[in-house]
Amino acid sequence: MMDLKDIKKLSAFEFSSMLLTVAAENKENKPVLNAGRGNPNWINTSARRAFLKLCKFAMNESELTLKKTQLAGYIESNGIYSRFIDFLKKDKEEHIFLKKSINYCVNILNMNPDEIVAEFCNGALGNNYPVPSRILKNTENICFEYLKKNIFNNENIEGETKLFATEGASAAMCYIFKSLKLNGILKKGDKIAINTPIFSPYFQIPHLHEYEIVEVDLESKEENNWELTDSQLEILKDPQIKMLFMVNPSNPGARALKENDLLALKSLVENFRKDLIILSDDVYATFVDNFKSIYATLPYNTILVYSYSKIFGTTGVRLGVVGINENNILDDTLKNLPANKKTLLRKRYSLISLKPDELSFVDRLSADSRDVALSHTSGLSTPQQILMALFSLVSLCDTKNSYIEECKKLVRKRYHNLYKGLGIPEYDGIENSKYYTILDIYKIAETLYGTEFSSKLQKHADTTDFLYYLASEKGTVLIDAMGFKASPGTLRVSQANLPSEAYIEIGKNILDMINSYKEEFENEK
Repeated sequence: MMDLKDIKKLSAFEFSSMLLTVAAENKENKPVLNAGRGNPNWINTSARRAFLKLCKFAMNESELTLKKTQLAGYIESNGIYSRFIDFLKKDKEEHIFLKKSINYCVNILNMNPDEIVAEFCNGALGNNYPVPSRILKNTENICFEYLKKNIFNNENIEGETKLFATEGASAAMCYIFKSLKLNGILKKGDKIAINTPIFSPYFQIPHLHEYEIVEVDLESKEENNWELTDSQLEILKDPQIKMLFMVNPSNPGARALKENDLLALKSLVENFRKDLIILSDDVYATFVDNFKSIYATLPYNTILVYSYSKIFGTTGVRLGVVGINENNILDDTLKNLPANKKTLLRKRYSLISLKPDELSFVDRLSADSRDVALSHTSGLSTPQQILMALFSLVSLCDTKNSYIEECKKLVRKRYHNLYKGLGIPEYDGIENSKYYTILDIYKIAETLYGTEFSSKLQKHADTTDFLYYLASEKGTVLIDAMGFKASPGTLRVSQANLPSEAYIEIGKNILDMINSYKEEFENEK
């Protein structure tokens, strides 16, 4: 049997993984229901089918220049658009989508027909290094239009947004932390404000010995609907706080900032903290109606991180981008670094630029991802980039955004079923992504059975105990929201990775566990 004292030392994710072994041998012999991870159990099919068809056409094109057994040649871009249209004459689903996509790129985005088809074909086959290494030219424009539609709420942002394609949001985080430190923008002992509860790496990475950054906790609470309060904004007026980290919509709180929150943050920055750097992780943005990013409100101050993993079911493919405005606080901070630091950085980046002092932060980010010396071979693999472009076009080619709307309906149904099983009211605010749910077992206990029972439950059962017995008795695995700096007694449920009907059972199992504690306490009396 596992020692709970030792288990409590583990991260929330490691503890959740260990509970799977416990759940497999649960006493009631129930099916294991693992709602601990955020991996979606759906995928987008149209972009994947189109990608496979694109690969077939690209291989045919390669064989036009050289064909010997398994050996093919390079792709000739001249006239490739006409040959591609001929290839797509059959009215198959993937052909129709590819036609729409290329027509959108040519007619709406004004791309050169041969250039876009050649980029897609070469990229799909992965036969060249990523050039430009930061992101392919046409792919960047396509991905930006997707972000503008789904993340920026079609806001016209002043200045060009430069994207850096990464291996998902996880790699983006690592690259950003590394470059901020290397370029002297963040130093040991600097203060950063973190809006908690939050995805745990955001407060774990700064504590590593190579960073040793001081965390200022901007704690959001359920009673305030996880929103930023005046007291939190007041803390941000402190000029010693260099950065603000936000996940928006939040993880695990699942709430997006409302328009009034964005305006309050904008007012704070413009009137008190023009020097504040904001990192906004918008991975769950597409699950919220009329979402608007912090980046769309404060492009000069904000580093945007976005991942395609959740909405398109691509956690195994690793697709993400970092977005930085061409007019940004990071480049201005680099200009004002001390002379000795500039000298060191000049030497570092002179390997890749004749004017290293003028190298933008986003280009340093790309170079630093391969330790500068290997920057000529840096960049997200081109097949990944083409998939990212195709996923973007799924949304761009559909005025109704049908695929994304279906994904929203799916998580909303699961969220509803969870609360149906619990037998308590759900929160239906427009800013609720419903991708995750934070459940406070002590508050549920108080709602159902009063303060006395809730107080006793807090005294005799912490979150780890509850999760352990939920797995060992009922076969249900959830994650400890305290691992995200949520309050004691909170659990995170993912509405992403189980069939919709399973969430009624999860709700009932949580309720049964609370009732079993109640029965146990009554027997003790």
